Amino acid sequence: MGEKAINRLDLASGSISELVSVPKHGYFLPREDQALKENSAKGDAYPGIAPRTWERTRLEKDGSLTCVRKGVIDFDLTGNGEVVFSNGKFLIRINREGKEQVIEKVDLVNRVRVR
Repeated sequence: MGEKAINRLDLASGSISELVSVPKHGYFLPREDQALKENSAKGDAYPGIAPRTWERTRLEKDGSLTCVRKGVIDFDLTGNGEVVFSNGKFLIRINREGKEQVIEKVDLVNRVRVR
């Protein structure tokens, strides 16, 4: 079974990103070079392969959404309210003050669970 590609249209921005399947795993990830270049150009301290349109958001008390971080593949919350997420290149912790800390450089993490 070989690599398959699909195009993803972001209706909000009108951008098209190409996604590729990971053989034998049944999920799609963005083309690494495309998103990594964009994230680096935007000044991300720890650029990943997730497009900037993949956002981790927070629902505010007034019902509005606030973007916590762009370029997030998956995330989980710790017991003390910190966010741990993957951007496809790094596992990163965001503490309660909003400071990012790299936990580990790990490629292609698509699920994050904190115990």
